[in-house]
Amino acid sequence: MLELRGVHVASTTILDESPVSRLTRAVEVIIRQRDALHEQTSEPIERGSAVHALCSTTLGEAFSWGRASWQDTATHLQQGLEVEVVFMDAYECASWGFALRFLATFTQAPRIFISIVDVNVLGLTRWDHNDSWGRSGFTVTTVVFDRCGEDNLGLWLGSTGAGLSEFGMIIRRKVKEIGSLSIALPYGPDRAWRVLTSGLQNYSLLKNGYDKWGHCFGGDPWIAIAEDLSALHNPGEQRYLSCSLALRGYYSLLEVKTSKGIAVIFQSY
Repeated sequence: MLELRGVHVASTTILDESPVSRLTRAVEVIIRQRDALHEQTSEPIERGSAVHALCSTTLGEAFSWGRASWQDTATHLQQGLEVEVVFMDAYECASWGFALRFLATFTQAPRIFISIVDVNVLGLTRWDHNDSWGRSGFTVTTVVFDRCGEDNLGLWLGSTGAGLSEFGMIIRRKVKEIGSLSIALPYGPDRAWRVLTSGLQNYSLLKNGYDKWGHCFGGDPWIAIAEDLSALHNPGEQRYLSCSLALRGYYSLLEVKTSKGIAVIFQSY
């Protein structure tokens, strides 16, 4: 299992004219997030002892269309801690789980940073709203995990063809298997939330933050966990199931534990 050491949520208003400028601003936010989490968790990180994945539903087009350079972005992100950096967008909102599996399998780094970056770099109107997820909320959310020395990551990945209703059943079966814990779900309008949670009413669900945040793609469950931890003030050990579902049916479920001293930061840029 992974220990969640910190969550940094940044709400962003990036209005620079060019896609490159917008992406550069987003990367600078990520670096500030990572530095803040590193400072607050007070753990020395030597070169090669941490890895960092950039996950996004919206950024891939900027790279594939040649409007921005992934190599330049990766070089920028490697500043400071000089961490290895990978990018994943194929699994949309669920990309963070697949990135975790990749990094846990192919690296030995004891610390893993995941940044879920959904900024409308190209200014495409189709990212602003969708009938399935409703109003989009553009945030940059960075989470940091430490490995606990166990082989089992507590990570479950897959795909479903039946959308929210089947995803809810998958979550229910998993919670029955692993025991009681708080469930962090994707944010969405009331109609979508009702479908997703129809079979989860007897479980501990974190709040649907859609009215406040909009749908923040893969960042939703981590924002929910951060808000829950903030409300607890000085939380002891907590257990959460973080859940994300992609429009194309991919899903990620991750069981995480937290301990006293977790870093939770909210900022606007």
